[in-house]
Parts: sequence; C-alpha cells; structure tokens
Amino acid sequence: MEDPFGGGEAGRRKAEELATILNKLIHNLCIRCAKSDSIYDYFHVGVLGYSEESCKPALGGELSGRSLVPISELASKPLRIEERVKKSDDGAGGVMDQTVKFPLWFDPYWKGGTPMCAALKEAT
Repeated sequence: MEDPFGGGEAGRRKAEELATILNKLIHNLCIRCAKSDSIYDYFHVGVLGYSEESCKPALGGELSGRSLVPISELASKPLRIEERVKKSDDGAGGVMDQTVKFPLWFDPYWKGGTPMCAALKEAT
C-alpha cells in the first residue's frame, strides 16, 4: 500500500487512493440514506485497517475503535472535512477546477505487508 498508484506518475500512494475511494463511498451511502430531514439506518458500516502487526477498526475521531457504526451516526461524525479541487464540466466543452467539501472518516495508513486472510477472518 506504500507503493505509488498508477506507476508513480501521480505521486500518490495506493493507500491514499484507497482512502479517497472509501471515504467517497461512505459519503455517497450517507447521501443515499437521506430522506427529507433524516438519515435512515439502511446500513451499518465498518472499515478495517490491517498490517503485519494487527487488524483493527480504522474509523477515526469519535468513531475510533468501533467495528460497526449506523450510517446516520457515521454521517454526523466525520473525522474532518477537507476542501479539495475536482475537475468539472464548464458547460462549453472544457474543464474547470471546482473546490468542494470532502468529508473524511479515516486517514490512509500503511506499514509492512498486508495479510488479507487475517483481515477477512476479522470481518466475519
């Protein structure tokens, strides 16, 4: 997970790309569970981080150490909200940069190998 993603041209590690993808997925789940002024607990979400040394819940902040969290609680307790730049259609066939708020529930972490079997045993 420490290796560069996509051959290294982008300068981001695999762990950083995976964290972005999973944080975006959690955000989309929160949006899909929102109806009028409530977020319905259609899902309970857990994120496991694993390395050669351990396999443990990876959510941060107030949710740290918890294996499963109702989506309504997850939506209201991100670790932090960052501003990121994304490419958007400018309406004239071009592309423009747009600043968006991006909630994060966990940060990327990498250390040593990644024994997937241990993580799958923990998840079941």
